[in-house]
Amino acid sequence: MKTITLLAFAGLLASSVANAQTNFQPSKTAHLSNSKEEVYSTVPVELEFDSTDSNAWFPDLKNYVAEHAQYPSSAHENGLEGVVEAEATVGTDGCLTDIEVVKGLNQSCDNVVKRLLSEMPAWNPARRNGQPIKQRVTVRVRFKLQPF
Repeated sequence: MKTITLLAFAGLLASSVANAQTNFQPSKTAHLSNSKEEVYSTVPVELEFDSTDSNAWFPDLKNYVAEHAQYPSSAHENGLEGVVEAEATVGTDGCLTDIEVVKGLNQSCDNVVKRLLSEMPAWNPARRNGQPIKQRVTVRVRFKLQPF
């Protein structure tokens, strides 16, 4: 018998969308590790990034996904594991729009991630010069079966 674990990690894309007021350089990937998992995060490196600027974020995204996503029964029965990568736009009000799966696992897992993102509470929007702006984000959800 196996138990189910859903792990989530988010990274921000290295480019901003239409309303951004500063230019991004290519991103750097940071590799963080703890005893349970490895987390990869893509964080933009910016020119003229000051204390009033920030990227879009959601508090405790990993726990939110673990509590609200369900492993699809068909994927569980077939022992399917992997990562679904989705992109969305965080609006100036923090709501997610333009949600699309860019790297799918299977239809049922992809639908779980799309539903999860579409039903999320508002994120904290990105800010440039103290003003909220739209920003594209990437969210990766790992579907992994864990043995007892």
